[in-house]
Amino acid sequence: MKKTLAILLSLIMVLSLAACSNNGGTTDPTTTSGTKYVYTDNYGFTEGEMAYLYNYVYSQSASYLSYLGVDTTKSLKEQKYSEDTTWFDYMMQQAVNYAKDFLLFCEDGKARGITLNEEDTAKINEELAAVDKATKDGGFDTVEAYFKNSYGASMTKADYENFLQKSALAYKVYADITGGYTFTDDQIQEHYDGNKNEFMSVDFLTYSFSKDDAKKVTDEDATKSAQELAAVTSADDFKAYVKNYIESTTTEEAKATLDIDAELAKLQSLNVKYTQGDEVSEWAFADAAKVNQTFTTDNADSGVHTVYLLTKTPTRNDNETVTVRHILLTATTYGTDEDAKAFADNLVSQWKTGDATEDSFAALATQYTEDTGSKSNGGLYENVAPGEMVAPFNDWIFDASRKTGDVDVVKTDYGYHVMYFVKNGSPVWKNDVTASMKQIAYSADYTKLSDAYPITVENDLLNKIGE
Repeated sequence: MKKTLAILLSLIMVLSLAACSNNGGTTDPTTTSGTKYVYTDNYGFTEGEMAYLYNYVYSQSASYLSYLGVDTTKSLKEQKYSEDTTWFDYMMQQAVNYAKDFLLFCEDGKARGITLNEEDTAKINEELAAVDKATKDGGFDTVEAYFKNSYGASMTKADYENFLQKSALAYKVYADITGGYTFTDDQIQEHYDGNKNEFMSVDFLTYSFSKDDAKKVTDEDATKSAQELAAVTSADDFKAYVKNYIESTTTEEAKATLDIDAELAKLQSLNVKYTQGDEVSEWAFADAAKVNQTFTTDNADSGVHTVYLLTKTPTRNDNETVTVRHILLTATTYGTDEDAKAFADNLVSQWKTGDATEDSFAALATQYTEDTGSKSNGGLYENVAPGEMVAPFNDWIFDASRKTGDVDVVKTDYGYHVMYFVKNGSPVWKNDVTASMKQIAYSADYTKLSDAYPITVENDLLNKIGE
């Protein structure tokens, strides 16, 4: 499993929401009843739908709001996100942005004649049936009561069905648009050549000095130390100077718990990307940059002097990527670690005695995996780069002997993974370039849709939605 997972498009996040707790039947999604709060000519979102989207945004933020000074026991309408914006305003704007994505793609789908088919309808019916079950299991008399309690949204089953239809149509159009983004090797190379800094990274060591009364370090001391460190000519000398500085400025009492190796490990910054206009980036990515060169920044306001030593000049990532599928099984679900392992082995046997194809493995993953990030696509992770996955997972997929169709069970801290190796892929840099080109194409298409289909937002009505 990836150490860090990021979903780049808000549309997909909301579509995932719609697939998590849903309800059955089908009607034209242009026929939403009730006052529209965010809308285009043919589609719109009602109070209940916007409340549902708002509560989705809130649910994604709830776990860290308290760390940002937000009192979740009080109204967000009374708490400032910024000077002119409340936390309610901020989260509602995210909900509006999601609604806009839906609306633009739905309008484009209508204009191009893209509609929902029987398979789409069947999935919607499954989602609707799930809400019926949740309503019953939760002891609610009606679906409306379930939604009100769970999401603060006043929606009927028909309203939610309409929401799901807009979701499905929007995603279908989005997939149709982005599925057409293909580029030749020459186009990829041309884009790379014209934007090299975007696809390269550097490594450097860095350490900061500042006045510290507790350590008896004056402004003059900090300036002098920064100048001395900037004069070194190797990574070893840089580390040695910092080691001596830390030890000489640490009190005897603090030395008892000082982990100098851990402190020195903090010096290293790896695979740092270019940021246009940033003085450190401009230095590190300059044509004249060389390993063991130093650079110093001085912040007059804070009195902090930071020294950098370049350990790797701009380099593109030529590591090959791979595509894999997996099925995650945990002891929490199966009772014990041994039982989870036994079930993993059983799935391998089941797969081998069946069709033993990638498609049959994907079907098992969809049915059994506990990895919510890959369940909907049959346990698939594409273009995985070395180091993106936890160690045992990473070691298996990047084994030099690995070949298409390999299947095995791997244990990580997450649980047991039934692994399927799909194929070797392109170098990381090439995937990054392709992703950049797709984003540029998508941004251009999105701008065209925004121009073609004006969206009206009734802010006065949105502000009346309860929390």
